[in-house]
Amino acid sequence: MDEDLVALSVPGTVADAVAEVERSATASGMTVSGLVDHAAAARDVGLELDDAVVVTFGNPRVGTRLMQADPRSALDLPLRLLVYSDAGTTTLLYRRPRTLGAAFALEGEEETLATLAGALARLVSAVAGAVDPSAGASGPGKGRP
Repeated sequence: MDEDLVALSVPGTVADAVAEVERSATASGMTVSGLVDHAAAARDVGLELDDAVVVTFGNPRVGTRLMQADPRSALDLPLRLLVYSDAGTTTLLYRRPRTLGAAFALEGEEETLATLAGALARLVSAVAGAVDPSAGASGPGKGRP
């Protein structure tokens, strides 16, 4: 896998993990700005796709610094976390924030990028520890293995 990507398998369903991402992000002071449910969009046009939801979230106190340094970094902000099912395994996937530093003129913002990296690592760890596999499906993926 690309070294700029971080993946972590978690127990439970995609819906359970998405709910926990939203809860954990909000509890840590971040704002969840949106969900993109790719599987629902596929179903809407008569196609099948395993559950895949992108959660966008961030903290303007942190992300704004990067956008001030290089407005183009807004292309990749707020942060994104993909929660998807692959053969029944729920996985969290995100791109390391250092890739922003490589893609945009963010010299001098290493501390901000490290703050983002730490926040993402804490978020996925919290989700991995909090998702209850016995809770059952409660949304996308209900009834799927």
